[in-house]
Amino acid sequence: MELQNAAAQKLEQKVNLMKKCLHQPDFNRLSRHNKVLFIQELNILQSQLKSLKKQKVKDTQRKMYSE
Repeated sequence: MELQNAAAQKLEQKVNLMKKCLHQPDFNRLSRHNKVLFIQELNILQSQLKSLKKQKVKDTQRKMYSE
């Protein structure tokens, strides 16, 4: 459970950092292809974070009901 929490926190930090990068002037200087790749990676990380959070909720519910 601790490892899952650490992974979720690390992933959330990375997503937040990438979201900040979207609003930087350097991001606008990237080519269209690189912008698309960056946004695709951000979307993948966000979906991973979402599924990790769902899994965390399911694990917590299982733990509560098993006790």
